[in-house]
Amino acid sequence: MRASHSRFIILLQFLTFCTSSMTSTASAYVFEYNFMDVASLLRAYEPFVSLAAISRTSGINQHLLSHYANGMKKPRPQQRERIVQGIHTIGKELLAVV
Repeated sequence: MRASHSRFIILLQFLTFCTSSMTSTASAYVFEYNFMDVASLLRAYEPFVSLAAISRTSGINQHLLSHYANGMKKPRPQQRERIVQGIHTIGKELLAVV
C-alpha cells in the first residue's frame, strides 16, 4: 500500500470515528486534502475516477497523465491546476445527480 493511500485510509477511519461520536449540536466540517505531488493526487482518486475521465475534463492527454501518475514526469503548475479543475468538474457532475 502506498503511503498516500495509508494516510488517506487513516484519515477516513478518523473521520468515521468523529462523525459517529458527534452530537446533534455539532456543526458542519470542511475537509481540505493537500497532496504533496500530482502522482499522489492521481493515485488517491484512481479508485473512483479513471485517468480517461480526468483526461476528458482537463484536456490533458491520458498518456501524459499516466506519466504524471507514475512519477515519470512532473507537470508544470498550470498543468497541475488543470488536473485539479478536471477532478473538481467530475465531482460537481456527480453531485448534480438527483
